[in-house]
Amino acid sequence: MDNSLLKQNMIKNHYRSLKLILLIDVLIIIACIISLVMGIGSEGITVTAIAYSSLVVAVLLLATWWLVKKFGERPWSKWLVVISVLLVMILCRLISTGVEAYALFYIVIMVSLFYFDTLLCVSTCILCILLDILLINLNPAIFPQGENALMLRYFIMVFVSIAATLGSRASSELITLAADREQMATHFGEKLQTQAGNILEKSNHLADTSGQLINLHQRSIHSFAEISSSIEDIADTSTTQAQQTDKSSQVVEQMNQVM
Repeated sequence: MDNSLLKQNMIKNHYRSLKLILLIDVLIIIACIISLVMGIGSEGITVTAIAYSSLVVAVLLLATWWLVKKFGERPWSKWLVVISVLLVMILCRLISTGVEAYALFYIVIMVSLFYFDTLLCVSTCILCILLDILLINLNPAIFPQGENALMLRYFIMVFVSIAATLGSRASSELITLAADREQMATHFGEKLQTQAGNILEKSNHLADTSGQLINLHQRSIHSFAEISSSIEDIADTSTTQAQQTDKSSQVVEQMNQVM
């Protein structure tokens, strides 16, 4: 199968993912600034934290953008983009101590869905769960309250990842089918072009042969005309000789009568 469509889709999704994360990060920064000004933000939201996180995110996205621009066709580039998105979400999660900030990981799972790669979707889900557990251990303040709240969170993550995986597989099969049809159409197109070239070549040869036959026919007509003219000349000459012979016979007969 020609995977040109998959490569084109992967390269386009690199830039879609980076633009999406840039937009989300800008919105998060704006929300943090608003909450800081209004005094309703968590303790982790400070001017210094916002400035440092913005700088780190900018450097990370620029580095990822450069790598994608240079190695965007490599299979590992999609892993690079997803990991970069995951790091950005972790950084945003560290600033905010809100319990519901874990939902940022759903964005990472959504980005992994863009690439129609089942392994990438499953791996992203596992990484999100493990990193969320790590963040909770590092900062117990974000531990969800309520019985089985944490288990419910991870069950939802798993279910979302399963749905993303199934959707990714279905989309991958569709784009694979489209790639196969494109390859088949290209093959038939090339075959038709080859046959058209052969037909054109034979047509040109037939036209040349027809031209030669026409020239030969015209020459034959000219030759027949010359032969006909020669026959007429011979007939005229024979008629003239016959007349002369008849006159000679008459003269001889007259001489015999005189004698």
